Amino acid sequence: MLGDQTVNGNWAPHLHFQIMLSLLDYTTDFPGVAYANQIDVWKSICVDPNALFCIKNLHTKKSASNEELIGYRKQHLGKGLSLQYKEPIKMVRGEGAYLLDQFGRKYLDTVNNVAHVGHEHPNVIKAAQQQVAILNTNSRYLHENINLLAQEILATLPQELSVVHFVNSGSEANELAIRMAKTVTGKEDVIASEVGYHGNTNTCVAISSYKFDGKGGKGAPEHTHIFPLPDAFRGKYRGKNTGEKYAEEVQQCIDTIHKKGDGVSALIVEPIISCGGQIELPDGFLSKAYTAVRKVGGVCISDEVQVGCGRLGTSFWGFQLHNVIPDIITIGKPIGNGHPLAAVVCTEAVANQFCKRHGVFQHLWRKPCFLCYRNCCIANCKK
Repeated sequence: MLGDQTVNGNWAPHLHFQIMLSLLDYTTDFPGVAYANQIDVWKSICVDPNALFCIKNLHTKKSASNEELIGYRKQHLGKGLSLQYKEPIKMVRGEGAYLLDQFGRKYLDTVNNVAHVGHEHPNVIKAAQQQVAILNTNSRYLHENINLLAQEILATLPQELSVVHFVNSGSEANELAIRMAKTVTGKEDVIASEVGYHGNTNTCVAISSYKFDGKGGKGAPEHTHIFPLPDAFRGKYRGKNTGEKYAEEVQQCIDTIHKKGDGVSALIVEPIISCGGQIELPDGFLSKAYTAVRKVGGVCISDEVQVGCGRLGTSFWGFQLHNVIPDIITIGKPIGNGHPLAAVVCTEAVANQFCKRHGVFQHLWRKPCFLCYRNCCIANCKK
């Protein structure tokens, strides 16, 4: 018997398995499928049905064992790529909210944060296949799709946040956001939360307490200032009406920066602290902290990489839970369902100041020289 997974389950060798069931006089549970721990037994007594059909795509190479995979990883992959669980799981397929291992066992995936609309969503697969078959290039050329995506994003945001910069990951988004803040303000010092995590680039690690205060870390760098985790349940201040007390901790960071003769570049906070344990910010904290930072010329960044894109249920973006409007928000790979696509959205004022002071992209406005086809003018052509 041949059929799709709704008929024969998730184990591949359906045909010879069903034949062997009948040959062995199985009647009560026929048709059926094998248990995962019986696969080796059934393979040992079943012939390969493709010896009859000779279908090229049915030939499969022998899969490496978990021990072989682990051995290769230990020797050739970076030690930072850690595995989970005492007995690591080999995942071979994703479907919706589930992952399937090599034995066909199905796991509810409560860990992954980038497969935003589910693993291998058919609409995402179809769109990606169609686009890759037509065009895959950078943003230097005109195309409707980049504008359409920007429009879709901006439609979910307040009108103050009106300029989109596309990047490849949440880390890259936060890297760009911090660079924008430092360029716009002319300052270096950044204020961030205890146990906060914002990415794995040099700049992002330098503002991530989760990294530099963790195992092997060396503490906060010179220009990073950490306020206590704003946790009203287990934090420094507990109970109701703690928002103002945690905002005062941000003010203390500002005072410390001023005492050493520097200024505030940015405050970066996740609307729900993710690596700290999915901590909801106390009422009133974010609005008071934003006010204090803006009062001294700093930029307010909302890191939406983990909690944005509608994952909170009641609001599309995390900052909307707190009735504030950031100067910059950062969005990670969930915007592309795990594919390398992310974004930084900011106010027009921030975008204009960044472009003006950084001098970025100015060369793109020159017309290509018809003599050498480079971005120069004919008078200076060196051909």
